[in-house]
Amino acid sequence: MRRLTGLVVVLALLVIGPAGAKTPHFKYHVPSIIPGKAIGGLEVGMTKFEAKTTWGVPDDCFAYKGLTTCSYSFTGEIGPDWVAGYYVKKGRVVAVTVETSFKATANQKVKRLKTAKKIHVGSPIAEARRKYDIPLTGGGEAGLSRANLKQGRRCTSFYAPAAPYKVISSITVGVCKSVIELYF
Repeated sequence: MRRLTGLVVVLALLVIGPAGAKTPHFKYHVPSIIPGKAIGGLEVGMTKFEAKTTWGVPDDCFAYKGLTTCSYSFTGEIGPDWVAGYYVKKGRVVAVTVETSFKATANQKVKRLKTAKKIHVGSPIAEARRKYDIPLTGGGEAGLSRANLKQGRRCTSFYAPAAPYKVISSITVGVCKSVIELYF
């Protein structure tokens, strides 16, 4: 009986996977990234409960200065490999983000999320600027690595942090003030 119990535990761990090894349950409709509004079915303005219902339970949530950050990540060789998350302020989602992963299966899921103009994590940042008519804001890392789209009180940040700042590695949508607090 002991051997059978051990086998059941091992099989359960294989099915569930290691702790901290989740990706959200993205909704892949077209578009699955709506600038300023939603990513993978998770919309700005949802409650934290609605966010959990939409993407599943996050790996971690923590609060700091009135902003709760909920993340989905894989455990990598040098620590957590963050792939997606959302930010909650006063009980409502104010921003949603996805980014590249070192884990190929997670990266494939994230790259399937696209805007109506076919921009996704992995797209050239120059293409995002061209398709969304986002001007280059200057030289240096800050100007080259970010393409920020503002639509009223909503913003979308296409971010390419690795020199030479050519490939988008994260996309964040949300309330401009919140997105600015996070990335600008």
